[in-house]
Amino acid sequence: MAQRMKAHAIRHSLFIALLFQIAWITSGVLCALSGMDVRWGLLIANLFTLWVPALFILLTHSTLSVKFQVGFAVFITTSSLIGSALGGYGLIPNWDTLVHVYSGILLAWFGFIVANKVELSIKKELPLWFKNAVALMTPLAFAAVWEMYEYTSDTLWGTAMQAGGLEDTIVDMQAALVGAVIALVVSSIWFLKRRRLIS
Repeated sequence: MAQRMKAHAIRHSLFIALLFQIAWITSGVLCALSGMDVRWGLLIANLFTLWVPALFILLTHSTLSVKFQVGFAVFITTSSLIGSALGGYGLIPNWDTLVHVYSGILLAWFGFIVANKVELSIKKELPLWFKNAVALMTPLAFAAVWEMYEYTSDTLWGTAMQAGGLEDTIVDMQAALVGAVIALVVSSIWFLKRRRLIS
């Protein structure tokens, strides 16, 4: 039964990825036909990042909600497709900052998911402050790792991911923090409303 549910969840996840992959390729073709410069190498290479939720389900024997998976696919689309492959980072003002704010929201959401999974596994409710701390630290940890990756990429392969230098790094991490705080405020309001309805 558990194996069948896991297989169903992976199929569902791959279906979401496939829909976004088709949308990416279609967008690339339409943009190229309109005369835009499309970086096809980046577009095709990043198509595989849409499989990350399915890989997570496969490796952790866990599940992710459809809403989160769609949210993840939207994030990858805004960063990899619109930002990198279609040149959005250079064309749209503050696009990089907006993407990092969204990443903070999404990864805080992932932090809550992890905390909830822990609660289910230990069959005990975790303190709210601890869940909030996990949700806040998750995007900050990912942001730090991502900035290290950008620095390594620029140093070893000559990319220009940190074109703004240290200022770019700090702004990106601050943006992720803003996103995390937005997620915490929204979740706290939801929690208080839910508690009021129960009581």
